[in-house]
Amino acid sequence: MNSTSFVSNVFKIASGSFFGQFILFATSPIITRIYEPKVFGLFATYNAIVKLVSAIAPMRYEMALVISKKNKDSNHLAFLSIACVCIIVIIIFLFHIVLQGFASENQLVIVYISYPFYVCSGIFFWGILNVLIAIETRRSNFMNIASFKFIKPSFSSFSQIFYGLIFKSSEYGLFIGDLIGSFSCILFLLVKTSKNRMINNMKSLSIADTFKMMKRYKKFPIYGTWSILVSSLMLQLPILIISNYYSLSIVGLFALANRMLQMPMALFNSGLSQVFLKSASEDISKKNIKALVSKILPRLIMLGLLPLMLLSLIGEELFSMIFGNQWGEAGLYAQILSIWCFSAFLVQPLAHIINVFEKQKEGLIINIIRLAIRIGTLIYCVSIKINIIETIIYFSLAGAFSNFLFLFYLLKISGNTLKEFSSFSIKYFFYAVVFCSPLYIVQQFYNFAGFALIFLSIFLLFSYGIFILMIDNGFRKLVYKAILR
Repeated sequence: MNSTSFVSNVFKIASGSFFGQFILFATSPIITRIYEPKVFGLFATYNAIVKLVSAIAPMRYEMALVISKKNKDSNHLAFLSIACVCIIVIIIFLFHIVLQGFASENQLVIVYISYPFYVCSGIFFWGILNVLIAIETRRSNFMNIASFKFIKPSFSSFSQIFYGLIFKSSEYGLFIGDLIGSFSCILFLLVKTSKNRMINNMKSLSIADTFKMMKRYKKFPIYGTWSILVSSLMLQLPILIISNYYSLSIVGLFALANRMLQMPMALFNSGLSQVFLKSASEDISKKNIKALVSKILPRLIMLGLLPLMLLSLIGEELFSMIFGNQWGEAGLYAQILSIWCFSAFLVQPLAHIINVFEKQKEGLIINIIRLAIRIGTLIYCVSIKINIIETIIYFSLAGAFSNFLFLFYLLKISGNTLKEFSSFSIKYFFYAVVFCSPLYIVQQFYNFAGFALIFLSIFLLFSYGIFILMIDNGFRKLVYKAILR
């Protein structure tokens, strides 16, 4: 493995994510002042349905596309993935017609029946995007993926603001903005794909070879689809469950907290996931995977711990100041969910080990266990009718526990052990506590304004960044070389 190349490719995608997330962060205070929490909650339900179904729409053949050895095979798998997306969308649309004859108070069903065009369009666009991103990953076109991560939030956010200001601050503005962002990315990636002669390659496809690939990689739809469905349920089902037990305003607050927590993962982890999958699929030897994990996990702990500890201290002040007073409670939700977010930050990039070793069956079993822990905890909490704060506390702890359970399994199949990383964890936890101490002291003993606490947090983050570059010579050299590259 060329470590400089690996870090450089991560930086490529992270650069697009940085500017995309910056646009998303910069426009969010405007969007939250145009759209009420109730409208945001309705959009969150729509978004959960779209993300849940679109994740399984290609039937995981897009993952087989990345790791297949021959380009000819990957072309057939790309065609197969797109065909699966189209079939799933048609089924979803026809099913909504059946449901129209039934009255329901379920928020998921209401959104699905009331906005079928937007839901089906969202599923189709995201399903196609998953396939196109897989193609770009296979071809190591990481700059195209970086551009996608900038285009999507930019077009979506500005479209939502434009609609809200010119027309009406209704849910349609959020729906249409999301679709415009997705469609713009599809056009961009199709243009890039056509330059790589992918369209010409598609003309040489044969039905016989397509069925051959369907059979060769049958584990991906049989086990991988269920596994990704379970993973998506862990992300999207909480929104759908909360929407049926609490008001849409609370759903909107929870959705904003979750959206902001996803930003650091979208900034860094998604790029790392793509590059990790590509690097691991090129050499699936136990030795290579073990080396990749042993280099990545300590750096994830190093980079993720302090920001989330700071957020756990000033989340409420941060959200009130940036998004408006009516969104302050979302900051409290973010503080509680920070422990779950940190565990997800560690697991997400390494989850592709399941696909690389073709351990879909085992991955499915452990993901079902994780789903049962998280959703079981949430359902229990809402069934006994405790308040939303206590519900989120138990849900966050259950999510963190299930993620660490998955992490232990990933370390095992990659040839690593938890003991090898315990010293790193203790060391970086100590560093994070030291750097958090000034903020905690100021918050407890001095009556500083919210903006002063935020400014202090930014200063501590910047200082910590310099500190880790000073103490980690290998990481500093890799960053320096990757930037020059």
